[in-house]
Amino acid sequence: MVSITFSWDDGAMEDIKLLHLLEKYSIPSIFFIPAQNHERPVLNKNDILKISESGQEVGAHTFSHAFLTKIDKENVFKELNNGKLFLENIIGKEVKHFCLPGGFYNNTIINQSLKLFSTVRTAKSCCIRPTQQIINPTFHFFNRGYKSLLYHSIKNSPLLLELLLKNSKNYNYFDFIKITLDQLSQKNNFYDIHIWGHSWEIEKEQLWEQLDDFLFFISTYHKQSCYPYSM
Repeated sequence: MVSITFSWDDGAMEDIKLLHLLEKYSIPSIFFIPAQNHERPVLNKNDILKISESGQEVGAHTFSHAFLTKIDKENVFKELNNGKLFLENIIGKEVKHFCLPGGFYNNTIINQSLKLFSTVRTAKSCCIRPTQQIINPTFHFFNRGYKSLLYHSIKNSPLLLELLLKNSKNYNYFDFIKITLDQLSQKNNFYDIHIWGHSWEIEKEQLWEQLDDFLFFISTYHKQSCYPYSM
């Protein structure tokens, strides 16, 4: 059996389009939103509030989308705390979850993050059993190619590697995610599957049709396995 969670990073303007698609299929997710992002425009306060009031979870992503291993150590906690307070002042409730910008971290950053948040999400790939506090994703909703999936499966999940090799002849990335969910749901063990992405990336690569199809698949065959962050 499987449990499925979703999250989306960066607070890009396309998050509102993503929100409408999630609402279409009643799929819960968490949106990790910084106050600022030098790479692209971010959601305004009204849009952030709209996401929260829709029932989706809002999570922190630092204040300025800072790569925390690349700034002065004394500024790390400020980035974490200011990003959290920025969102809490908008949505009027505690922000419990955090995502590491760029996936950059070390043990000190993890420890500081857990002083403020219940969970910390990384950008690791092909992880099937994330720990309770550290959320290591399984799939990125973006096809990085068979070799990348093979490499990360070898590194992080023998079970995923087994499924990948078993289904390699007719490999299609998004179909493979579906196959994985179907096959794991038939096993007696319990598996956590976390799927993440960026709305700006979906827009850039024109993956909206694939995402619509995937969310339809989830809502049809695995809706009972989807759950929001609840810690």
